[in-house]
Amino acid sequence: MEKETGYLIMARKMAYCYLFLFNSLFLFWFTDYYYNLNDSKYYFYITITAITLLISGVLYALHKLQLKKDNQTTTWKQLIHLSITDKLLFLCLCSYLITTIISSYPSASCYGMIRHTGLIFALFLAGTYAIVSRLYQQQQSILLLFLGSVGAVVIIGMLQFFNIDPLGFFQEVSDYQSNFYLSTMGNINFFSSLICLSLPLTIVLYLYCENTTSKILYSISMILCFIGLMIANSDSGYFGIFTLLLIIAYFALKNIQYLKRYFIVLLYFLGTFKLMGILIYFMQDSCRELHTFSHFIAYRPITWIFLVIVGIAYLLMDVYTSPCEKYFKGIQKVGRGLLLLIVILAIGLFLYYSFIDTKQPLGTFANYLRYNDAWGTGRGLIWNRVLYSYTQLPFLQLLFGHGLDTTRLLLIDTFGETMALYDNAHNEILQYLVTTGIVGLLCYLSTLISSLKRLWIFIKKEPYAFAIAATMLCYFIQAIVNINQPITTPFLFMFLGIGESFIRQEQTQPIKQDVKN
Repeated sequence: MEKETGYLIMARKMAYCYLFLFNSLFLFWFTDYYYNLNDSKYYFYITITAITLLISGVLYALHKLQLKKDNQTTTWKQLIHLSITDKLLFLCLCSYLITTIISSYPSASCYGMIRHTGLIFALFLAGTYAIVSRLYQQQQSILLLFLGSVGAVVIIGMLQFFNIDPLGFFQEVSDYQSNFYLSTMGNINFFSSLICLSLPLTIVLYLYCENTTSKILYSISMILCFIGLMIANSDSGYFGIFTLLLIIAYFALKNIQYLKRYFIVLLYFLGTFKLMGILIYFMQDSCRELHTFSHFIAYRPITWIFLVIVGIAYLLMDVYTSPCEKYFKGIQKVGRGLLLLIVILAIGLFLYYSFIDTKQPLGTFANYLRYNDAWGTGRGLIWNRVLYSYTQLPFLQLLFGHGLDTTRLLLIDTFGETMALYDNAHNEILQYLVTTGIVGLLCYLSTLISSLKRLWIFIKKEPYAFAIAATMLCYFIQAIVNINQPITTPFLFMFLGIGESFIRQEQTQPIKQDVKN
């Protein structure tokens, strides 16, 4: 393990203060309600990140110089120690710099337009990663603070859902617009993005925690997150969480105790929706309406059947634990077979109704099972237009993109002012493809994949690694139908840094780990 110096201790204290502000005040920060929420959170974020980078960066550099002075035989390569994730993220930034230089709109690419997601923002995201990956010490208090702050954000959103506006956000917002904004996060899609960052974390930690206090805290956090998922009425949130629940189910089939906990998670999920549905039914004159999957799970009779089945399954496993353990290999095969069937069925239905039977009426489910311009509340249209615009770019820009945060400008250049309404692809993969090119997209995906792959090594023996990996994965899944922005995207890079910090600490203690196991 690397020797600690006074400089390193001070740098870590600075990083702790940064993470404290980032996981608390940042989530509630606003200056003019919803009118400039994106701007106010962006400037708050870059301010605290810039200050922390400057001070902790100097302290960390002095720490390394002190180590070099104390041990002249140590090489700078050993002192700096760049991981594959570090190198890939650096390549990402290099590709973004090239993108900005060759862009037709270099100023927009540098500073960003409406979303502020330009080169400057990317540098600060990398700064967050650098701070956390080098100085974070796996303090549980930070994760509990994050979950607690998200819980408070959900409570504010729940009050607003029932037309109680404690912070006065909706005083000058029309009834129509109010349906698309929630709590201190703004757009409901950003709110659901935050849920996709917190719910995986609390579910996995709940599955593996051992003491009663932790179970209670994670249960409360989980229930609040399920309420947040419900009141957001956002399909992107459901896409991320449903996929995550399937992935966690696969790991929960490891043994009977994890599977029992998983069924409790499902009971929390369905039970919360049903109880909230009853409450909303009796207060429907003084609250918002439920849409999409929120309405389906809360009110459709079939979900009552699912709730009963899950409840019976849990009781049978609890009462007949010994027989279940005896035949658990059979349960594993059936369970994993069902998971595979669900995945095949979902993909099969989508392909069938999108490319074979394109005329069959599907009602509400046409929005999910039939890809066309109307798919995904109009996402199909913007995806098709963005892809077409990308194919029209010169070869160099096919490689490096049109410029960060310049999607609107490209669409206007290609299709005219009628596309001025759209400033993002509403799909992070497509957004990075068109703005940073195939090189930038591959660098970005490689950075995430390398981190997940390295965390995977520790998943079997360390649930904490699973929790961080699940959080990053869930964010990425929901981002396929969502957008990158300064409100929740920085948290992805915080968790990326937490994952890197965990890996570094594990790799510096190989002997200890061997003895422990």
